[in-house]
Amino acid sequence: MTDTPHPVSAKPDASTRAALRRRLHDRLTQPLTRCLAVPGWVDRVLDRLADTGDAAPTAQRLVTAARAALPLSDAELDLALAGHPPIGERATGPGAGFSDREQAAITADADDQAAVAARLAAGNRAYERRYGHVFLIRAAGRSQREILAELERRLQLDPAGERAETERQLEEITLLRVASLAEAGSPAAPAPDAPAPGAPTPVTPAPDAPGAGDGAPHAGEGPR
Repeated sequence: MTDTPHPVSAKPDASTRAALRRRLHDRLTQPLTRCLAVPGWVDRVLDRLADTGDAAPTAQRLVTAARAALPLSDAELDLALAGHPPIGERATGPGAGFSDREQAAITADADDQAAVAARLAAGNRAYERRYGHVFLIRAAGRSQREILAELERRLQLDPAGERAETERQLEEITLLRVASLAEAGSPAAPAPDAPAPGAPTPVTPAPDAPGAGDGAPHAGEGPR
């Protein structure tokens, strides 16, 4: 999706901002929660859009706001990780649709797929014992074998190093999901009361919109 630059109105006054914030909340909270089920992050995205007076954010502006709302706090990162299922299990939370598609998009290694899958399952169990949470990786464009290699590499990291790697992977997954929502073209962002002729189409994320490269299987959205 190509965004056409459009001006964002000047920073609104308090009452205008409050009204805009409510509209953004009503239209974007659920789609954003499907991207990352962390209320504090969702609130920060909405606050940024409201602060800039962006009533009809384009895809680029929505991704920019999503990125600005990162990084997560330690508690928020723990909350995000708790929402991801173990590898090979179906997700049931807000991002379940994304999770299923992300698992399905992983490239299989036909010659020894069963052996690689078994090593992934064993490595994921070892990872959870070592770090206390599911293995998370952006799976877009990666094969099972590549994910296995990353899992085995990351098992050698110290806890602080792996924590930082996990946070980077979660940020990549989240931004890919937000971008795929924005590209899907279904209603989610409040449209201006009277759009100007030729104005860019506002972001309209679809529920669990498919993402060509959406994020990753978290140890449970497929191997991470």
